[in-house]
Amino acid sequence: MIEKFDFNDILIEPATVSRISSRKDINPYYNGFLPLITAPMDTVISTDNEKIFHDLKINTCLPRGEYSNLGFNSYSLNEMLTNLENIINPNGYYLIDIANGHMDSLITTTKSIKDKYPNLTLMVGNIANPETYALLSEAGADYVRVGIGNGGGCFIENSLVTTDKGIKKIQEIEIDDLVLTHTGEYKKVVATTQYPTRETLIKINESVSTKNHEYYVLNKKYENIVDDNNIHEYAQWIEAKDLNDEYFLLEAE
Repeated sequence: MIEKFDFNDILIEPATVSRISSRKDINPYYNGFLPLITAPMDTVISTDNEKIFHDLKINTCLPRGEYSNLGFNSYSLNEMLTNLENIINPNGYYLIDIANGHMDSLITTTKSIKDKYPNLTLMVGNIANPETYALLSEAGADYVRVGIGNGGGCFIENSLVTTDKGIKKIQEIEIDDLVLTHTGEYKKVVATTQYPTRETLIKINESVSTKNHEYYVLNKKYENIVDDNNIHEYAQWIEAKDLNDEYFLLEAE
């Protein structure tokens, strides 16, 4: 079953009787901060500019490898599993930064950490399945990052796509085709769309896409610590416009 959401699922329903007489009465802050958290990407935030976000009352989350006491610090699942005692401040803020894989281990680790450190604030993910969100919430996660590789951008006509039946041009892909994903698995196509555009196009190696299309990449600073078992813990999605020679472009085998 494919689970979809419509406007009614995400609509904020106002109170039946409100005592608010003016917009000035509305307080958008929670614990002194706006309900916003920076993406833990080195193209967004670092220790160099973290204080700017903090002063603007935006919750901060640093990329892996950078640390401070202003907001969330990011670690891979493997780092949490192998070095937990040296990492954890019982009252700290942490992100287990992971692509949509190793969910069984992530759920187990989340429960173990929250059972041992109940005052710690833990954010986990990304995830891509609503049921995973429920399981992580039940395991004790305080925040869950939802959605990866949203496909907001597009490839041009005649781009080649690997399916379980061989290579097809992107305009020939049909619903229910099985296409190769970044994890090396074949997944069923649930929808297709085509539209004319005057958007800026960017060429990444032999691939041409809109500038906001996300590519699955690995920062070169991790090249000596990744292997076939942990690569998805360090890989991340980056929009085409933000890519540079600091990244390796990953392909499914």
